[in-house]
Amino acid sequence: MSQNPKLIHDDIPFFRPKKTMLFSYNNNYKRIDNIKDSSTRKIYSKSSKSSTSISSKDKSLEEENTVKNCSSLSETACSELKAQARERRKSQFDRHPAYANDIISYWNSLGLRQHRNPASKIYREIVGVLRDLRLGRFSRISNNGDYPEYNGRPFKDFEIRRAILNFSLAATDDNYEPPPGRYKDFLRGLSMREFFYSRYLKGRNKSLFIDYLDAAAVVDGNAGLTNSIKGLYVRDVLGGVAPERWGRLDENKFRRAAERLSLFWERLRREDRLGVWELLGAGSEEEQMAGLLWEAVREDVGDEGLSILTPGWLCSDTTFNRRLPAYLYRQAIISDPEQ
Repeated sequence: MSQNPKLIHDDIPFFRPKKTMLFSYNNNYKRIDNIKDSSTRKIYSKSSKSSTSISSKDKSLEEENTVKNCSSLSETACSELKAQARERRKSQFDRHPAYANDIISYWNSLGLRQHRNPASKIYREIVGVLRDLRLGRFSRISNNGDYPEYNGRPFKDFEIRRAILNFSLAATDDNYEPPPGRYKDFLRGLSMREFFYSRYLKGRNKSLFIDYLDAAAVVDGNAGLTNSIKGLYVRDVLGGVAPERWGRLDENKFRRAAERLSLFWERLRREDRLGVWELLGAGSEEEQMAGLLWEAVREDVGDEGLSILTPGWLCSDTTFNRRLPAYLYRQAIISDPEQ
């Protein structure tokens, strides 16, 4: 003799027997033959396994369409339908955990693709993803075992918000990588579910959530200097073959190198430590500054070390605390401090 199934909240995935018809009642699933309310039983035909009246989902869609076309109704009827639609959305909203609604609302506030219907399938999927992230079940999100190092790690709400903020800057702000264009538009159009994981994204980065979790995009406040540093790296390390598109982490490192170099130069000027370095070669001031930074790193690692030199070397503490000052002093570009 089979036992009645346990009541399960409808936003939790579970296995449903194919031959068992389920009825949603008070946010729980029950077998139809266990429903004692005859008025409710009449809605469904157990023999035909089909509904004899409009389902709640179809009714909701019908009412929403009516609201959209309420120009054909009286003002009072239109207002009543809109009020009903608001109440219906609020009741669906209250069914989801407060933390999930808060995070989704935060996503919606950042100019990304909107998710405002708590009754929609994608909204429920996002709620499930957020629940899995908090419980350390990333393997359930990635489906095929990608990112095994993150399985078993629970994510805090502030970490999820931080990754969303970093992503929103990349997707909506032209001052952040990637540059304006098709890829930026593509990022802006991604759903929140696709942001967490999508098997259709190319390469290793199928989870933009993981990609933007710890590394924020960097504003390029010194574009000319950044491009000069990139050009030297491409020339001497990559043999003149630039990538079609720099990865976000490498791009950030070039931008940080330019920012640190600019601040370093301002400090030397402020302390009146610069010599006649402008006469060392042709080119703009930015090109010469980039050249001095590059030569400082290159001299330290040697030609044999160029093959392993990464953009991170150009913005490191070692470079700006030792390599660059020592090189400039040897070249007499930095004058002796006044005694």
